[in-house]
Amino acid sequence: MKSNFFVVFLSFLLISNQSLAITSVKNLRNQALAESQIDGQQKQSATTAQVSSGMLVLKDPRPEIITRSWKIFAGLKGQSYNPSGIHTSDSGTKFYLNKAGQAFMPGILIGAQTKKIELPKPFNLDPRIKWNFGIRADASLASQTTTTTFESGYNISDCRLNTMILSVGPSVSISWQQNTQKYLPTMTFTPQFGNLDYTQTSSNEYARFSRQFNFQSMNLELSFEASQSVQLFASYTQRTPLNPSNQMTIQKDSFDVGSKLTW
Repeated sequence: MKSNFFVVFLSFLLISNQSLAITSVKNLRNQALAESQIDGQQKQSATTAQVSSGMLVLKDPRPEIITRSWKIFAGLKGQSYNPSGIHTSDSGTKFYLNKAGQAFMPGILIGAQTKKIELPKPFNLDPRIKWNFGIRADASLASQTTTTTFESGYNISDCRLNTMILSVGPSVSISWQQNTQKYLPTMTFTPQFGNLDYTQTSSNEYARFSRQFNFQSMNLELSFEASQSVQLFASYTQRTPLNPSNQMTIQKDSFDVGSKLTW
């Protein structure tokens, strides 16, 4: 009888221990799952914060370009240029620049201007007349071979005369709006101040020189809209040296043709 009671008691202990073990395992498993969920949420939050704070935001520039009140333009142009004037060296040698003859002078222009606007009353006589105000800079360069003759009759035939013209000034444009979409040719007036540089190079040091002086000019341009952003133009420029007593001078009149891109 005692032995049976002992067996039953041992069996009860074994079953109780197994139940406690199973319960402990379940509790540990649930605790581990809970910790892993919390850790995952924290990592996800951190990752989201890192992505949000480190995200590269690209801004579309088109609205700014469309809504701004001014435009930038750049273009290419060309003209025929003939150097003129006399340079006298320290040794008494005279260089007659017009002997170099005419040369093609390419150039570039760049600037900024307002969009087409109407002047306030009473200055605006016709609402179809539109105005642009801006600033413009020009740069042109020509290079040509020439010959230098000394008073002794000796000729230097490897000379190269480089002519550079730089100028800048304000601009005023007038256009006539034919309808809501099209404009007649635009007329632009640009008074400028500039600098002209003559530099001659040669293997003979006595045939080299460099001279420069300042000038003022007035440019009258007529441009046609080939598209919404491309214009073709022809212009006339009249220049006047600021130091007329100098033997060095500049071609008084010139005609340019070219195109420019506006954005």
